[in-house]
Amino acid sequence: MFSKHLSASAQDRRRMYTDQDLETLAQIKSMSADGKTLDQIQEALGETVIVVTDEDQPTSSLAVIPAIIEQYESLDSKLDQVLERLDRVENKPSLWDRLLNRKPSK
Repeated sequence: MFSKHLSASAQDRRRMYTDQDLETLAQIKSMSADGKTLDQIQEALGETVIVVTDEDQPTSSLAVIPAIIEQYESLDSKLDQVLERLDRVENKPSLWDRLLNRKPSK
């Protein structure tokens, strides 16, 4: 029903949405949540002009893989740091052990 308000790539078999498509879908969802009927939403969108630019070209989901890998590696490194700190804390003698000059209890 709302396909005429989306880019051609959003209507292909392998749908790829542009930023404008996502904004349009968000508007539809918002109007629907506000209790608007499909006809009212269609009418409101009919007033919207869609301008397609080179920046609106859809991006492949494969294009985000390097960023995901970078985030994973960063989180993995932070986890290693936290685990090392935890290990140091667990192996550090307690205040009582230090005061009584004892070896830490495990």
